[in-house]
Amino acid sequence: MGIKLYKKLIKRIYPFVKGNLKKNIIALILNQVVTLLNLVQPILLKILIDDVLEKKDFNGMLLVISAMSIAFLLGNILGYISNYFYAVFCSDVGIKSRESLFENLLDKRLEFFNKKKVGDISSRLNEDACHIHTLISYVINNVFNNIILLIVVFFIMIKMNLILGVISIITVPIFVILNNYFTNKLRKYTKVLREQQTNLLGFFFNCFSKILLVKNFCTEEQEIKKHNKIGVDLRNQMIKTEMTAYTLHVIVSILSNMNRIITLGIGGYMVLQNHLSIGALIAFNSYLKYIYTPILNLTKTITGINKTTVSVERFFEYFDYGCEEFEGDMKNTDYSGNIQFKDIDFSYDDKTIFNGVNLNIQGKEQILLTGKSGIGKSTLSYILKKFYKVSQGEILIDNININHINIKELRYNIGYLTQDPFIIDGNIRDNFKIVDPDVGDDEIFNALEKVGLKEFVNSLENGLEEYIGNNGANISGGQKQRLSIARLFIQNPPIIIFDEIFKGLDMDTEKKIWLYLKEFCSDKTAIFISHRITDMDYFDKIFWVNDKDIRVFEDYREFIENYNYSNEVAIESF
Repeated sequence: MGIKLYKKLIKRIYPFVKGNLKKNIIALILNQVVTLLNLVQPILLKILIDDVLEKKDFNGMLLVISAMSIAFLLGNILGYISNYFYAVFCSDVGIKSRESLFENLLDKRLEFFNKKKVGDISSRLNEDACHIHTLISYVINNVFNNIILLIVVFFIMIKMNLILGVISIITVPIFVILNNYFTNKLRKYTKVLREQQTNLLGFFFNCFSKILLVKNFCTEEQEIKKHNKIGVDLRNQMIKTEMTAYTLHVIVSILSNMNRIITLGIGGYMVLQNHLSIGALIAFNSYLKYIYTPILNLTKTITGINKTTVSVERFFEYFDYGCEEFEGDMKNTDYSGNIQFKDIDFSYDDKTIFNGVNLNIQGKEQILLTGKSGIGKSTLSYILKKFYKVSQGEILIDNININHINIKELRYNIGYLTQDPFIIDGNIRDNFKIVDPDVGDDEIFNALEKVGLKEFVNSLENGLEEYIGNNGANISGGQKQRLSIARLFIQNPPIIIFDEIFKGLDMDTEKKIWLYLKEFCSDKTAIFISHRITDMDYFDKIFWVNDKDIRVFEDYREFIENYNYSNEVAIESF
């Protein structure tokens, strides 16, 4: 991993960890104390063999064994406390990272979600966010601890015996060379592996979100084949990644054990020549593990850093995408509902949708917006609610540019109902509280009565407390649509857009709701997007969307005279 990349990531990580660094520093200090207590053990062992047992000093033996026991017990207690602080540090940083990314994602523009897979977004929130703390904790807790341990052990060993101390470090240069080679390969393999894991998660989400379609067309076998193909690719990449990491681990183990054998051989010869005591050789042998273990730990740590770096890069990648601008200064304005589109150009993915569109909607006018499928009718509502930004021109509400209106204020004052209603995961009352936290039950039942749902809700065992499932899974499509219309009555915005809202409703229910909607919209600006045109003479104007432009008709007779609509829209009458 490049130093520049690491520095860059550390700078981005720091805001997430700065409030919790004290916990990690405490854990680090306690770890150093534990390390020193462990390093005391071989020295005490040398004293026990060379000075106490040699002289048959029973009291001295008890004293040394007591010291070893105290050091061991104290090391474990401090290690427990250190791990506690480290666990708190990791948990706090992980939660803060996930919260930050989640908030950032909610501020993204709509086109971001149109281009990204839900599985990939979920993976970064769930898995990648958990790795934010590890890039720092790996370095501070693992790399720092192990390097300090190596330095201290080398110093002690050289002080004990210069020749054996020098021999014990001969594998370090070889380790550095091999480590650089294998860690570069590991980083590449790990990045591919993370991408394949994300693809698998995305496949599961897509498969089960369209399970009705799968069963309807009996495509289970095709889905199984797709899964198996992804699984084989993932398996092969996992094997390649794990074996590369294990190869490095094995090579370092071989080098470490070879050096251990050489050191013990030369040390044994020195004992035979009376140049080294048996206690010193045993102590020296004990210290050897404090060289090889940190080297192996460093190998695993660097492997972990490579894996973590990939996750951290993925985590911050989404922060680099632009967010919506919420800072408009116009708030709490009573809108009369006048809307103007001035010379509007809009393109999506290099495809021109509107070119030089000019529209003028007076307050409280009822507008029918119609045209062919896929021509851009819904897009007009998206740019009005500022889900997308226009590339040219301006949109005015009551002569105020929508770019000067706070985006939350703008969207709350423009009601928008779609043909696929959104129902929150909760009970019926929750679905009304989302638009007005202070709404009372009487207001809710009044709205439900207007859409023909009051009797249905009263028949439920728990009434307004009835849980209706994720996106209304426990009620019918028609009931979901009526519930969303009733919710709009509670929101009561000055401007409303209805986008094919009668989909899934029977004719009798549609007629009843239409009567309530006409009454409800009498003091509002309303735009009805529809292929199926009902009650044609109700509308003040008809907007015909056609080939990057919008033609305006003052009444339906003029519209009929100018267009052969029979194959494009269906005209019905109540």
